[in-house]
Amino acid sequence: MTARIGELLVRGGFTTDDHINEALQMQKKKKKKIGGILVELGYVDTDDLDRMLSEQAAMRNGLKFRHWPFIP
Repeated sequence: MTARIGELLVRGGFTTDDHINEALQMQKKKKKKIGGILVELGYVDTDDLDRMLSEQAAMRNGLKFRHWPFIP
């Protein structure tokens, strides 16, 4: 199973569990993707989000991380 984007962002040091939890609560009301909410709140930079979304897609295709080798 591929890791969720919030989990990847926390593991990568881009945000915190508290920020993810806040964004998840907002997601229930706003019906937006969590990445967009994190950017909207200023917790994650769009470039970092894009990088981690690319890494998540690579994981789905069975490829290893290219940018963040410290994330399993």
